[in-house]
Amino acid sequence: MLNLIQSIIILSSIFILVFLTNKYYLKYNNIKNNNLLMKNTMGSIFLLFGLLKLSNLEGFKNIFKKYDLIAMNYNNYSYIYPFIEFYFAYNLFLNKNITITLYLIILFMLINFVSVILSMYDGAELRCGCMGALSLHVPLSYTTLAENLVMIIMSILIL
Repeated sequence: MLNLIQSIIILSSIFILVFLTNKYYLKYNNIKNNNLLMKNTMGSIFLLFGLLKLSNLEGFKNIFKKYDLIAMNYNNYSYIYPFIEFYFAYNLFLNKNITITLYLIILFMLINFVSVILSMYDGAELRCGCMGALSLHVPLSYTTLAENLVMIIMSILIL
């Protein structure tokens, strides 16, 4: 499993690369809109992480159900979760149902946030399901909490 510093570097690099790509795209098209930049960045993250989860859905399910409060009780939730992320990405990119989508993102990220805190409090050393079941074993840690918190903050800022 990766250590905390390696996890921070990998997830931060992904977020920064996605942010800069979206910023460059908007600048190239002469669009100056911070809300659109945040929506596109969030949409890209949800799309990317959803695809990573789908690459090994069974592996993701096995990781996710160990710490997510909903997945622990509803087995099929783990199978649906990547598609929920696709739904968020779709709405963010196309600016559809944006207010409802942002509130749902806040709700889902808060549930993930609480799930991670409870697992960390219990002392469980688990893998984070954020990147699916890739061979990069990102630990469930403060990095996972930061990822959820960034999405919550961006959602609130857009609202």
